[in-house]
Amino acid sequence: MNETVKINLAQRLFDLDQEAYDKLKDYLDSLKNYFSKSPEEAEDIIFDIEQRIAELLTERMQGKKQVVTLADVETVIEMMGTPEDFAREADEGEAENESTGGRAGKSYSADDYSKEHRRFYRDVDNNIIGGVCSGLAAYFNTEAIWIRLAFIVLFFMNLIGLIIYVIIWVIVPAAVTTAQKLQMRGKPVNIGNIQDSVKSEFGKMKDNFHKFTSSENFKRGRDTAEEAAKAVGKAFLILVKVILVIIGVGLAVAGLALLISLLAAIAAGGVWHGWHLPDFTFSGRFLDMFREVT
Repeated sequence: MNETVKINLAQRLFDLDQEAYDKLKDYLDSLKNYFSKSPEEAEDIIFDIEQRIAELLTERMQGKKQVVTLADVETVIEMMGTPEDFAREADEGEAENESTGGRAGKSYSADDYSKEHRRFYRDVDNNIIGGVCSGLAAYFNTEAIWIRLAFIVLFFMNLIGLIIYVIIWVIVPAAVTTAQKLQMRGKPVNIGNIQDSVKSEFGKMKDNFHKFTSSENFKRGRDTAEEAAKAVGKAFLILVKVILVIIGVGLAVAGLALLISLLAAIAAGGVWHGWHLPDFTFSGRFLDMFREVT
């Protein structure tokens, strides 16, 4: 009887037999070691890969069995690919880029499109309203402008376009995860495409951030914030100075009042005349005691 190990993979619990667990652990460790070369995106890439593995295992566990076996893990690994496979494809791609004029990077083109892997999702990354038109364009591998024009035409036909749009918006989920975005574009969900997708997202974020920080609106906002900070700083210094002046004036007035009181008392003679040195009278008994001692 094989031992089972319970694991948490992308927020999903699975029971794996020992062999399946060892195989999956070695596979994930090799992925972490491979993607550690790109530390900026490594965490997101590994998370998306684990999420996809969890989806595949869930599909294979649909009401049929309770424990993930070694065969299940091997099938998933074959579908996802290994770091060695991806490294070999990357080397071949670099050689092809050099032979075609040094074009770097990988983009989503018609050559990458596969009807076998496509799924219909709303494309909220390139949406104008709800991502319906851009999602349909990605599903049919066409330009979103033609889908939008079709909906505009249908809109003027008794609002048919609006009705269809709202229905699709309600029933079709948005592409949120990396796997869903790849499936929406008809691309197989493997480690190579997941890495490309994550790097592409990081690239877009950097470009958008750079454009934002270089924009006139950002510069105006930054200058306004600096001016506001300077104004607040000056107001704070003025407030501190006013408080210090108030405290100083208060101490000066109190000291002056005390001095005037003392001078008035001295001038009136009430102070010195009211002071009397104590009278020391030596009784005869005390003198007798003194003589005995001496």
